Amino acid sequence: MSFKTDNLIADVDPGVLNRLIDLASYVVKMDVAVFRRTHLVRRFYKLADFLGFSTLEVMLENLERDAEMAFEIGRFLPIGYCEFFRDLEAYEQIATHMAALPAVFPEDESIEIMSAGCGTGEEVYSLACTAYDLYAESNIYFRIEGVDISRVRLNRAAEGMYDTGKISLDVLQRMYGCFRLNKNRKKILVEEDVAQLITFSQADFMSEYYVQNRNQAFHLIACRYIVSALTPEAVAKAVRAFTAMLKPGGLIWLAVGEYVDKPVIYNLEQIDANIYRKTD
Repeated sequence: MSFKTDNLIADVDPGVLNRLIDLASYVVKMDVAVFRRTHLVRRFYKLADFLGFSTLEVMLENLERDAEMAFEIGRFLPIGYCEFFRDLEAYEQIATHMAALPAVFPEDESIEIMSAGCGTGEEVYSLACTAYDLYAESNIYFRIEGVDISRVRLNRAAEGMYDTGKISLDVLQRMYGCFRLNKNRKKILVEEDVAQLITFSQADFMSEYYVQNRNQAFHLIACRYIVSALTPEAVAKAVRAFTAMLKPGGLIWLAVGEYVDKPVIYNLEQIDANIYRKTD
């Protein structure tokens, strides 16, 4: 079956939606109410379609009875789809700012980057390829932490293996030297020199525990195609978390079309399209 979610969002029973939100929050170990209701409803309908249920009500009844089935929520709730070098021009833009960071932090031995909501890892590896190229050019050493709430997605990311059929030729060319083709040329595998720049962490990057443990730890935080799925209150919480985890002078990188409203209240200044600097 297939759902036209745009026509069904207004018809969802609020009680059913609230119970699904509570169940999802328990499964993924975070408060999923931070997401916009439209985002959640679309995700729940996709899950119902995958599981073969005709309505959200029927799906909820089955999920509440079957714990193993309920864990499928973790596959469908995380945000968006991931792709390598999404918006190539944006990566050229951020590469320029990454190259300038050592001059801003001359006493730091490495540049620390976080990819918030990294999903299956494509953005992390895209950043790592960019960092690897910069290291080859000027000996700038980078370390990248990919953070996501979904263990399923992180396991996929940690494999560092992807189907070539889903990657455009220009992007594959951009990845040359960072990945290698397997024997049948249908998959690419991350090179060890690139993989060693990366760690993956399962966490809610807005949680008090995570933020306190990463206090002023990062020079750059990439959070792309995430904030547009959050409620305004959650966006404000995310931005506060990012500024707490950034070193003074560090950068936040958002996606095309995403922005921080009134950045000055977070001690941020916009320095480029979708890029903000922590001022103190």
